[in-house]
Amino acid sequence: MTETEIVFAKQRFWHFCSNSYLGFASDPKIKSVVQQFNESFFSVGSHGSVEFNSFTEYHERLVGRLTKIYQCDNAILYGSAYMANISVLPAIIAPLDDVYLDASCHQSILDGCQLAGCSLHVFKHNDMSHLAELLSKQSKGRKVIVSEGVFSMEGDILNLPVMRQLADQYDALLVIDEACSLGQLGKNGFGVEEHFGLPNSIDVRIEH
Repeated sequence: MTETEIVFAKQRFWHFCSNSYLGFASDPKIKSVVQQFNESFFSVGSHGSVEFNSFTEYHERLVGRLTKIYQCDNAILYGSAYMANISVLPAIIAPLDDVYLDASCHQSILDGCQLAGCSLHVFKHNDMSHLAELLSKQSKGRKVIVSEGVFSMEGDILNLPVMRQLADQYDALLVIDEACSLGQLGKNGFGVEEHFGLPNSIDVRIEH
């Protein structure tokens, strides 16, 4: 078994269970850059929490790069994808909110929504008609649509143009997890907004 392939019963399979199914973790150029970084950086330890003394110039450069790509004011960094979703979603979703979640969203997104204590409505995968049907019903609080830019299991792309229209029509906040679309979609690899030519159409973006 490698990061990109599994051999079982004399058959070869693509290894999509791997977090490096594209083979980036073993790419010689990437390994060389990581080695150079390790040799040049003053320490491999964090020395504490980000709030006190472990937010380095490299973190600052990453935030700057992300804000430039997404044309936003700021970005918050998390140590893992799971931590990002279970932290951001409960922070922006209130218990009285109605959340509309794509059926194929990653488990970490579902966990984040459940931690928020909201009313959760699951629509069929990438089915904008079903989403519209659910949005048209009365809600107690704010409406929040949550989906992915590129779906981590199916590999298909969010129908962003229609979803943005529905968000505007029903006054809903649009939250998109772009874990698999940054670097994959768009002329410059900037994600699903660039892919569709719809800048600033996502209200809250979770990237990891």
